Amino acid sequence: MEDWIRNVEDLMGTDYDDEPCPLLEEFEGDTSPHSLRTRTDAFLKRTDASDEVIHEIRDHLINDVLGKTVEKIFDTWRNGEVRAQRALTEEQQLMNRKTYFNVGCIFGKMLRSPKWRVHHEEIFNASNAFLLAIITVAKKYPHKPKNFVGTLLHFKVKHFLCEISMWAWYGIFQEDEIHEKEPALAAIPTELLLPTMRRLGMMDLLDPDWNLVGAWDGILDHIAQVADGFPRVTADKILSENSIMWSKARNSIFCRRCHRITLFGRGPPPQSFKYFSKCSVDMCCNIETAKKPHKHRCTKCYYFHFCSDACKEYADMFDLHDCDFTPPEKAASIKKEMEAYLGQTKTKKVSKHEICNFCRLKRADMPPDGTLLQCTGCERVAYVSSYFICLCLVNVYYRVHTDVVSLLLNLKCSKDCQLWDWSADHKSQCGKK
Repeated sequence: MEDWIRNVEDLMGTDYDDEPCPLLEEFEGDTSPHSLRTRTDAFLKRTDASDEVIHEIRDHLINDVLGKTVEKIFDTWRNGEVRAQRALTEEQQLMNRKTYFNVGCIFGKMLRSPKWRVHHEEIFNASNAFLLAIITVAKKYPHKPKNFVGTLLHFKVKHFLCEISMWAWYGIFQEDEIHEKEPALAAIPTELLLPTMRRLGMMDLLDPDWNLVGAWDGILDHIAQVADGFPRVTADKILSENSIMWSKARNSIFCRRCHRITLFGRGPPPQSFKYFSKCSVDMCCNIETAKKPHKHRCTKCYYFHFCSDACKEYADMFDLHDCDFTPPEKAASIKKEMEAYLGQTKTKKVSKHEICNFCRLKRADMPPDGTLLQCTGCERVAYVSSYFICLCLVNVYYRVHTDVVSLLLNLKCSKDCQLWDWSADHKSQCGKK
């Protein structure tokens, strides 16, 4: 590997205002004679295609870009050097760009070059090895509920790992914006890469806020645009649910923080005052349940809750708990949402034959002509007929009495709710063979 690739973060150019800036910051759209894309084309042209070159780039990513940067994060935050922390943030951003340059640009151009065709499999193996190395590093810095310093280091390292992971997998599954729509010459081996990405996703290490292309479902949809078809598995459903929660909770915290700092707009968006089951520290991914509610909860705003002593201390240290930002009426609504989620609201049990198993409409809330259809397979649950649903919708829009509408529609009862529930959950529970 040539020195300019190893030290690419030191190469300087100019931005749109003719101010000096690292070439890494603008390399995607830069096609000048001295651009990184032009340098990469020349490098691949004069270099003999071999696995050794690929291994050198892989090892540089793992040992230098990943390993040395994590060591700096650990030392800097453990020693509490404020100036060094600020400089480190800029360095981390360059390492993110360097990762995208190596994986997305260099490896990406190799995958589009006939010269490197016989080495394409090794390129994907090298990319996967880098993602696996991120998992290995993450396990060395776990969340420590009773150790504030350990948890602080966990969050700082995790944030960097999330970003570097995001730019790595996005570089692999990119939509060819760097390569001017030139297609790759090898199919992306999703059977190799997706299991690794699922493991990263379970550790909340694919995207700091799950906003690049969305939560896990969005990532799978993005991959499907550039890779051959692949099956969805049970883990995808669970990962999708968790990543959606992580994304919504972090977006809510971000909205509160932005409005508190800038006071922009007409007021905070509604999501600023919603209950989310994720721990209220940004990078923490712990989700509370009715069986395992979080240890600390603010009983004034009810928005903030923390899974551990360390997370609460972290929130206090970095002034994350902006309790006074939540008006009393919003705190009351958040409390109701929290109590409903944790099962703290007392509700009267309703027989399965007295409530729709899908939309949860009760028989007692229906007019006399509303009906519940029993499941013909197991007869243990019931469903509201689409006839009644149609009547309700028309009444809402046209304000017409049910008896008049029924004469106009002359619809027969169907099993819409049952069909939806069958595809969602009931098929696995029903006694019908």
